[in-house]
Amino acid sequence: MKPEAQRIAIAKACGYKLHEWGITAPSGTDSPRFTLPVIALLPDYLNDRNATAEMLKHLPVGFRHTYIENLERVLGSEFWEIQNIDERMAMLEATPAQKREAFLKTMGLWKEES
Repeated sequence: MKPEAQRIAIAKACGYKLHEWGITAPSGTDSPRFTLPVIALLPDYLNDRNATAEMLKHLPVGFRHTYIENLERVLGSEFWEIQNIDERMAMLEATPAQKREAFLKTMGLWKEES
């Protein structure tokens, strides 16, 4: 999935609405409307750990277990079988890229590139 498509999919999952004229931010934000180009004005879910943390706040409670399982797969490990503390710490230190891939897979929004 291309980075721009990831960023847009996450923004929509977090409550942003995209329109031809711009975007409407989720309620409770300071600037509810922006003009084009919209991609430049969305949170930087691709690199910013704060934006990634905000993204995870939009993960429905019932999806958290699935998110952890998807993050395990992205990291290439089975967390529940890990005995080494360093490998367990990798779950906490996952990069924004790893977290967003797991998030998008959990929300059913991940699309494999062809």
